[in-house]
Amino acid sequence: MDSTAKLLSSTSNGDYLKQGVVLLSAADLRVLVGSQVAIAAIDEAYAQLYVNRGDQGRSLGFSIAQGSIHVKAGLLPGSHECFAAKINVNLPGNGELNQLPTIQGVVVLVDARNGRPLAIMESMALTAIRTAATAALAARHGARKNAKRLAIVGCGAQAGYQLDAFAECFDLEDVRVFDMNVPVPRRLREIINQVAGFVVLPPPAFEMRLKAWISASHARHRVRRCSPTIMSSRDALLPPWARTIRASKKSPPH
Repeated sequence: MDSTAKLLSSTSNGDYLKQGVVLLSAADLRVLVGSQVAIAAIDEAYAQLYVNRGDQGRSLGFSIAQGSIHVKAGLLPGSHECFAAKINVNLPGNGELNQLPTIQGVVVLVDARNGRPLAIMESMALTAIRTAATAALAARHGARKNAKRLAIVGCGAQAGYQLDAFAECFDLEDVRVFDMNVPVPRRLREIINQVAGFVVLPPPAFEMRLKAWISASHARHRVRRCSPTIMSSRDALLPPWARTIRASKKSPPH
């Protein structure tokens, strides 16, 4: 994060007139900000916040007819070289009314030393990358160092980012996935197949027969056997039943 800010703000004012503001889409961010880079940046930011408690960000909220608007902003902890503000519009009925995502927004990055706008970035992908990196960093400090089994509860958009980040921090051999929807979203299956050589395996036959009767307590029992555990999206509070899929580095049975 610090090195990126210095790199972006190193050009002269004359160069800025030619360079302009960097625009980064969700696709751009997924390519440029890998899990390793994001985790290192979050680690550095938290270390700076620990010794600079006054550098916590600030939030603003506004109610509108169809939902709400949130602004979260802050300086780069410690150095104060850059300022960033995330503006998100949350419209719960947006999908049905306008065929658009519920939450949309941008992050604006500014050089706080000379006021020069540096970048405008799509906020949802950046937030997902940041959230996953934060969770993986916390697990790296709090979970067993030799943890090889991961549980993901909720297979929404965030789940794939979480798997990618945790695979960066742990030598995973087994992934347990819980979700209220059947089947596991195709995107997550693709990511599981790509990350660290995992393959998706069908659940045991008895789980398939009893899938409508898997209780929240049973899911919690299975989760307790996993370290670390991710509670993702709306499934942080499990419904009366949950779908269980197992992913493993082992070859699928024939």
